Amino acid sequence: LAGGVCAHCPAGTLCPAGGCVDTCEACPAGTFKTTDGPSGCSPCPINTYSDKTGSTSFEDCTACPVGTVTVGDGHTDLDSCQCAVGFLDTKDGCQACPIGAMCADSSCSLSAEPYDKCADGSERPGEWDVYEPAHPASGDHKHGAFYLKECPKGYERRSTPEWAYDVQECVQCTSNQYTAGVDSKCKYCPRGLLCDGKGDVEKVVPDSEWEVVNEVWRLVSCPLGYAKIGTGPGDSEAAQECRAC
Repeated sequence: LAGGVCAHCPAGTLCPAGGCVDTCEACPAGTFKTTDGPSGCSPCPINTYSDKTGSTSFEDCTACPVGTVTVGDGHTDLDSCQCAVGFLDTKDGCQACPIGAMCADSSCSLSAEPYDKCADGSERPGEWDVYEPAHPASGDHKHGAFYLKECPKGYERRSTPEWAYDVQECVQCTSNQYTAGVDSKCKYCPRGLLCDGKGDVEKVVPDSEWEVVNEVWRLVSCPLGYAKIGTGPGDSEAAQECRAC
């Protein structure tokens, strides 16, 4: 009511419950109203927030940071923006969950210890740690980010030189491959060995001698009646075997 004449509340305001008498009230935080009229204030959409009262524009609703979402609409502060499914809450905000820690339900096994187990009890191979405060190979990554420290026998650690955390994972070797040592790459099994893809090997010729040199199985000697094959300069590691004369 203005000067004895009924008038609509202007943009950014509304009539409180029970109707207006002298003045309209400002739209509360988390809402806005763009035009004059009897309508109420509209809530800021999902995944946005606003601490401003009396807002006349949707633009006052601030989008949540990348990787975060809200539960419902009409939120008033940044704390309402929580890490989305597939993201991990770290000291520097929400980090995309590495592939190697992603569970079947899209949750992240790194959300709680032990880091190699999902909520359903399934396991994600690998030992994880947190940068505190910097990895010796790179000083410009985010403090508190997870990194894949090592993988179990029979798995190869995958990452990138740029420390792209979301691509980290332990990839299982195929049945004709092996690993020899911590953080070893998957290598093709020599002809003279039987590999199970899990890191264990068995000799094709029982009395042959093998040793690991620089994380590679090397044929040392063959028993009487067998010749060493594939151990010369330029020969493929996979060609090594003891061949009967």
